Amino acid sequence: MPAQRARDARARLGRRRQLLAAAASCLDSSGYAATTMSGVAAAAGLAKGTTYLYFRSKEALFSELLLDDQEEWIRALEERSNGLLRSAGRAASDRDASALALALAETLAQRPRLVALLALRHPVLTAGLDRESTERFERRRQEQLEELGARLETAVAPLAPGGGLRLLLAAQALAAGCADLLAGAPSGEPERAEPARSPAAGRNFTDEVARGLEAWVRAELGRGESGSRPPAP
Repeated sequence: MPAQRARDARARLGRRRQLLAAAASCLDSSGYAATTMSGVAAAAGLAKGTTYLYFRSKEALFSELLLDDQEEWIRALEERSNGLLRSAGRAASDRDASALALALAETLAQRPRLVALLALRHPVLTAGLDRESTERFERRRQEQLEELGARLETAVAPLAPGGGLRLLLAAQALAAGCADLLAGAPSGEPERAEPARSPAAGRNFTDEVARGLEAWVRAELGRGESGSRPPAP
């Protein structure tokens, strides 16, 4: 029997969550290129047309999944960084820089699907959205990161204003690029967005990302002391 149409806000939200869960399952098992809107609908137990009532395109669906996965990463990173965040106002040490870099790298390594979606963000996902949808997606993505970024600036002195957000964006960019390099593929190839086989879960990935981020943290601390403010990546 086909699923009944959701008729109120709560039911529509539940249906939306149902589709996102199905999209995550399809991406984890088959990769982005092999995932279709029909396949997502089938995995959710819904008609294909229902999928388009909630998401106008495959790119819109997976952009929303990226935002969901990013929120989950932020929560995990906050828990992992609680000790550092409670030490607000003190000068950062070399140990703090290493600990923060490792926390960023390991929480990303634990989320290969997020890393895969980040690698697809610019060349695939936003390319399939109209300008208004792209701007809304990028604005929401940055807003999710801003609160934690501001907390990092308070906790890790002398991180300059905007440095916390820059650090989070740099972590994502470095993770996506590193996963592509370890996979031996040009950045952004849809065929490489296959989290089940992603190198993002490997030790080499964690080590490479942590090493690059530790250098980034130290550079940001140096900029905070000098007062310079480079653009976000």
